[in-house]
Amino acid sequence: MTEERCGYILKEKWKSTSGASIFIALFIMLLCALAGSVVLAAASASSGRLSGLQSNEQAYYTVSSAAKLLKETIEGEKYSRYRIVSESGVFLSEGYYELPEGEMQNFLKKAADKVFSSGAAYHDSLKIRTSETAMEEVAAEFYMDEQYNITINLSLESTVCTIKIPAVLSSQMREDI
Repeated sequence: MTEERCGYILKEKWKSTSGASIFIALFIMLLCALAGSVVLAAASASSGRLSGLQSNEQAYYTVSSAAKLLKETIEGEKYSRYRIVSESGVFLSEGYYELPEGEMQNFLKKAADKVFSSGAAYHDSLKIRTSETAMEEVAAEFYMDEQYNITINLSLESTVCTIKIPAVLSSQMREDI
């Protein structure tokens, strides 16, 4: 074969379209595989978000339930304490007119007594279980300020809720000693 003849055969092979269809088919298959992998990645990410969403909703409802339970338990409780001091300022005695009666009575009494005795705010932590079922415990940070106003911060996972319960104060001076 002459060199001229070899050059002619090579040129014809380059110009020939008989094998081009396989390259086009491979290219289309590559595009389909790429699109399929993008769809699978999006579906995987979406399912991960949905499972996290259910967990977040459960935490929200648990914290909301605990907040409602605490507010109903504490709101309306009464606590009246007195201290008898002579005209010269000597402490004579102290006692209670009314005490809290609900499920939180001991906790509220302890907090109010600390504020009454020290004149400073009171802080404590507690765990709240909203029912007898296997629901998670809600962490609660309890604050009672010097005016007996209550603030409770409830939290579970990334869900946080704050309850504020204002105190109704009355001051009586008795002079029947």
